[in-house]
Amino acid sequence: MERSDLLKQSRKLFEQGNKNAALKILNRILSSDANNLEALCLMAQVYHSLNKWTKAKETAQKYIKLGGKDWIVYYILADVLFFEGFFEEALVLLKKLLKRSDADKNAITQKIDQIQEKFEKVINKPKLAFITANDSFLDDIVSCLSEEFWVRKYMIPSSEILIHKGAKFLASKGLKIFSKVLTNIYEYFSRGIYKAIDWADIVWLEWANEVAIIGTNYNGAKNKKVIVRLHRYEAFTNYIKQINWNVVDKLILVSSMMGKAIESVHPDVYSKIKDKIEIIYNGLD
Repeated sequence: MERSDLLKQSRKLFEQGNKNAALKILNRILSSDANNLEALCLMAQVYHSLNKWTKAKETAQKYIKLGGKDWIVYYILADVLFFEGFFEEALVLLKKLLKRSDADKNAITQKIDQIQEKFEKVINKPKLAFITANDSFLDDIVSCLSEEFWVRKYMIPSSEILIHKGAKFLASKGLKIFSKVLTNIYEYFSRGIYKAIDWADIVWLEWANEVAIIGTNYNGAKNKKVIVRLHRYEAFTNYIKQINWNVVDKLILVSSMMGKAIESVHPDVYSKIKDKIEIIYNGLD
């Protein structure tokens, strides 16, 4: 089937509400033509309609970086920024869109009003920063708590974590040249985490991994309320020993079995943190 026919088919499926089937075709198109603007534009719309905020953002940003001009993708990016709690940035983007002759000014104006109303409600509420490189289990929590707090979600790109891991490994092998490289990478990698902590009153570190290590060892975290949520794999790594538990107020575990795992693998750490543990099971959507 021709690419143009596949695009028509995916759009038809999307309009019929068969969004997963539409995504399957769009992924097929992009696997052979990664920079297909029409496919990226539609994919951003599908992810946005599914409330897959990070996927929608990544797709929209790629589309825009490649020079895509469709106003709807810029609107989607603004709506993602709104969800993530970056109200000012979302408003700036939407007000620019209002100047475009091809944009739906009514939809944009309604979104601006919605953001301004939300901003007024939360501006004096405690600031809660979620910091994560993987938000697979986070968006429902962000949505729920955004009624009680000014919530921001800070995504740390997974590529930055991989680069940091690689440099750290090479430096540990005695390759001195990588010690300096590691320092530079660490500073760059840490910058986004520090920025989030500086903004927040309450810090939620999703996953007890590199992000939690850097976040809890930052001086700026000492006067914040700090929450770490551990899922599973982290309990069996040395990340646990590198986290500064002195600044952590609560450790959330997704099951009691994870507490037993920490006690078994890291008994010395467990004895220090056991009173900070709260069990909150993963919900089902």
